Amino acid sequence: MKGYIQGNWHDEGGEFLPEYIGEAARRFGIPGTGSTVVVNEIKKCDALKRPRPMHKHPHEQIMLIVRGNGDLVLEGERYPMKAGGFFVIPANVLHRFDASETEEDILNIDIFFPTRNEYVKRNEG
Repeated sequence: MKGYIQGNWHDEGGEFLPEYIGEAARRFGIPGTGSTVVVNEIKKCDALKRPRPMHKHPHEQIMLIVRGNGDLVLEGERYPMKAGGFFVIPANVLHRFDASETEEDILNIDIFFPTRNEYVKRNEG
């Protein structure tokens, strides 16, 4: 069906490919016409002990925690997050996710508006 996109984030040979980030993380971007969904699988390992830098972007971000836990650090305040939790982060607000204290793998889903095509890796083959 023209205009529709279908895939599977576990499919290593499909049109859209996961991106591996160091030893700990795997990310899969799902493109939409007005938004982007990013599935993040983060393994518990030593890399998580290092704090991630604060960052901001011109996109609204909705963060959903499916498995695991951590703290969302938002403009200097810490907000505990666990499975089932979500947070809407406005555009251009400094933030980071801190999972340095977790004892389990993390699965989270981020929804960005407007679209963030830099998170979508296409299969060129």
